[in-house]
Amino acid sequence: MSDRSVIEWTEATWNPTTGCDRVSPGCDNCYALTLAKRLKAMGAEKYQNDGDPRTSGPGFDVTLHPDALNVPYWVIAGGESGPGHRALDEAWVTQIRDTCQDAGVAFFFKQWGGRTPKAGGRLLEGRTWDQMPLPVAA
Repeated sequence: MSDRSVIEWTEATWNPTTGCDRVSPGCDNCYALTLAKRLKAMGAEKYQNDGDPRTSGPGFDVTLHPDALNVPYWVIAGGESGPGHRALDEAWVTQIRDTCQDAGVAFFFKQWGGRTPKAGGRLLEGRTWDQMPLPVAA
């Protein structure tokens, strides 16, 4: 977990996995693949597993980091934005939201996505979801 972030809507980030496999033309301009290559070159521990060059790349093999698998206390979901963005499946987002609600986990819906981040708005089933986690004791 990173306890510092420049992302406007959070102070910390968490991801128990890194990497990906390209599966569609939407992956042709993947910023994460470029970032993984850079992080590998910088020696970032989580980006040292190389993926298959046909579907992945340097530092971008799909990797689970078990040390990061604590129970989440906040889930943030949202769609892609920018040129070539892919549509977000509403059923997928509502399933994540419902799972969070059942587990007592704060849920934040960032955006539907579109050409610009705000193009599709933030309403999910008629309302915004801006839940924040309770502060965690250090």
